[in-house]
Amino acid sequence: MKSEKTLALAAGIGLLVGLRTFGAPAVLSRASRRGLISPHSRLGFLSSPRAARLLTVAAAGEMIADKLPFMVSRLQPGSLAARAVSGAMCGATMAAQETDDAEILIAAAIAGTAAIGGAYVGHHLRRTLARRFPAASLAVAMCEDSIAIGGALAIMSYAVRGKRRAKAA
Repeated sequence: MKSEKTLALAAGIGLLVGLRTFGAPAVLSRASRRGLISPHSRLGFLSSPRAARLLTVAAAGEMIADKLPFMVSRLQPGSLAARAVSGAMCGATMAAQETDDAEILIAAAIAGTAAIGGAYVGHHLRRTLARRFPAASLAVAMCEDSIAIGGALAIMSYAVRGKRRAKAA
């Protein structure tokens, strides 16, 4: 996979982390468990069964908690920081497949920044749709869940296909 594609995938995964902090890490961890991606040695913990289970439970819990009326905004400093760290980890994991250490750091920075941007975009889009269609507020939140998880799966699928094509060539 070329450098530009790797960085674009890192940005994409970061944007999705902005929607759901644990969705993309859960997908990456599950993919790592199945051998679809091989995490960089410093990110090797992602392939452990415990990490896969914990991240999957965290993602499911986040999706449930997100619908509760007392949930804090994703734009709170702690929430943004968690999304930035999660995005950076996912971006580094994506880049570790094909690149060197310097590019892994760049991908992590891009994905972490994209996660913060994704949080703002997701917040404002969801708020606008919920105001316009108040009866569909839950449906809008569930669509956001689907985009976060489905997008992460799509990015993983694209990355895995690119890796397989490169090996075949």
